[in-house]
Amino acid sequence: MVVMPNMPLNLAILGTNKAEEIIMDYPSIEEWYIGVHSLGGAAASTIVLDNN
Repeated sequence: MVVMPNMPLNLAILGTNKAEEIIMDYPSIEEWYIGVHSLGGAAASTIVLDNN
């Protein structure tokens, strides 16, 4: 499954809570992978730090 959420103002750094929402929506998935581009890398690093 691939999930591509809409981000506020199209800036991933403003939507870091989106990953948590998606994970909560699919509790049967035990392992997640995240792929990003550009500024999304900064957002992804905060998500990984907060959830690891």
